Amino acid sequence: MKIIKPIFYTIRNLFPDKKYGKRVISSNVTNVKFEDDILYVTFIGKRQYAYPGSSKEEYKKMLKAKSKGKFVWNNLRRTNRPYIRVR
Repeated sequence: MKIIKPIFYTIRNLFPDKKYGKRVISSNVTNVKFEDDILYVTFIGKRQYAYPGSSKEEYKKMLKAKSKGKFVWNNLRRTNRPYIRVR
């Protein structure tokens, strides 16, 4: 039996979803959005977290990061940045 899950994620990432921000290719993070100094990160399953006090440069670094999940873990979660669960 052929597994098509990776293909689904690839196709899904081709189409923008403005409600959640810019789609990214990642196995864990689906969308990233920056608005009013808040970085929004949406994970698979549509859980979304807001990181207030973020910068546009941080948003750009996340978009360029090879692993979006590692970026979240190393730069947002491990540094004890305050966050709010949005969804």
